[in-house]
Amino acid sequence: MKYILSIFLLWCIGTTAWAQQVKEAEVPANIRTVVTQQSDKHPITLWVLDKNRKKYIASIIHVPVLRNIEVSLDGKWLRTTDALSPDQFPPAVMRVVRESYLDKGYDGSNYIYIQEPGNKRYAVDLSSDDEDLHVVLDPAGKVLSKEAR
Repeated sequence: MKYILSIFLLWCIGTTAWAQQVKEAEVPANIRTVVTQQSDKHPITLWVLDKNRKKYIASIIHVPVLRNIEVSLDGKWLRTTDALSPDQFPPAVMRVVRESYLDKGYDGSNYIYIQEPGNKRYAVDLSSDDEDLHVVLDPAGKVLSKEAR
């Protein structure tokens, strides 16, 4: 879990590099309402306004919950991303990751659950001596994309 927290914190810090951290009081009420619906009652740790990408990002950094919630400037929920440990991946998804990659010498990291309107998927970064991959799978374990890094 420490590794996941480190990666998540680096992502949050990187996000603030191209965006502006804001106080919760500066966030419009409609944005806060949408974030509250996605937060599962966890308090928001960090608010970021990304003007270039036209969205707010609310981060929850309370182990074991590591979550980013993205909302457009007009208050439309865009995405919720959760950092997970491998044992939190659904069995069908983890089975494919294990059989296709881990059992073949890859190491896994950055296990992520991504929710968007009408779309849920899982992602994992995998590395071997020969290649680094970012693999995205649907909830049934079907590989949706495999990108070399």
